[in-house]
Amino acid sequence: IAYGDDPDTSLLIDPHPPRQSPDLIQRSLEMTP
Repeated sequence: IAYGDDPDTSLLIDPHPPRQSPDLIQRSLEMTP
């Protein structure tokens, strides 16, 4: 099961939602001109 596929599993793995992950935030900042 990939991270974030199952809400319950996602909570057990990481209390923070996948969309709030630093990696995704940094990627969005890098992709923003």
